[in-house]
Amino acid sequence: MDFTAGLKTAPSVLFCILFLVAGIVVTVELLYSARKVHTLFLAKIHRSEVVFPENVSAQEIVRTHRKKLRALLPRYLSFIIACFSEGVGYIFRVILCKGSFNVNDYIAMSTLILIGPSIEMVTILFVYRRMLKRIGCGDPLNLSPRLNRMLFFGLIVSSSVMQVVAGAKLSDPNALDEVLTYYIAGISLQIAMFGILLFSMLKFSLTIHTHQFPHLTAHWKTMNWALFLSTTALLVRSIIRLVEYKQGWEGYIMNHSWFFYVFDSTPVFLVTIFFIMGGPLYTPFVLESETYLYNLGILNGKSEETELASI
Repeated sequence: MDFTAGLKTAPSVLFCILFLVAGIVVTVELLYSARKVHTLFLAKIHRSEVVFPENVSAQEIVRTHRKKLRALLPRYLSFIIACFSEGVGYIFRVILCKGSFNVNDYIAMSTLILIGPSIEMVTILFVYRRMLKRIGCGDPLNLSPRLNRMLFFGLIVSSSVMQVVAGAKLSDPNALDEVLTYYIAGISLQIAMFGILLFSMLKFSLTIHTHQFPHLTAHWKTMNWALFLSTTALLVRSIIRLVEYKQGWEGYIMNHSWFFYVFDSTPVFLVTIFFIMGGPLYTPFVLESETYLYNLGILNGKSEETELASI
């Protein structure tokens, strides 16, 4: 079995650069978002546009506000890791294109690229659930928070473990059929995970027009579509990968690299674009700030938060 069949250097280098740059851009934008929202908050206080509740000092409110924004940053670590995981995976792919075949390089490439979407899913879930919480909506699937976490994180961990095990077994030439079984199982769990989340998002999007949120900006609506498109892209990617492994090592998709770059590399990279351009890296900070001010009785309507939400 020739594992290097169909590998192309140029697109591998391109996506390697794109994912590594995306990881840096995501990190910078997150830090900028937290700083931007907090700066706008301080500007409102400086202009005395807010009336503080009794028994609460301005310093305490500012300190708590900063802590709330900073607490969001670690939740995006999985997305940053996913970007760099994909980038490093493509580094190994370039090595395979340039040099002689090394099974360890192939294992590293396959594992890092395959588990990237599952890692991204952690952040997608966080942003989606945070959005639902901040706009005051329950789970569209009517699941308890604990059951919801168990369902999705169980699928994330299970799919990742299956694919890591498959990668580890690639070193045994007599276990290639077993490797396919593990890959198919892991990808199937990913499809179930993305499918359930997509159904939840679709149900939410179709029913949310009946709710009113006077203390929040409309930015969350754009972010909701970014999350929807991200999940759709990952679902399409997973379906194609499932077909690929179903066809086997000698299948058409496995031996024609354009399928990989069009239906794997591109959808996963589009997710980073949706996050960078669609608001998931910025809007959660705005929602956190607006909700905090609203709960304090400082923010009472859209007229007071328009500037806070502007980018």
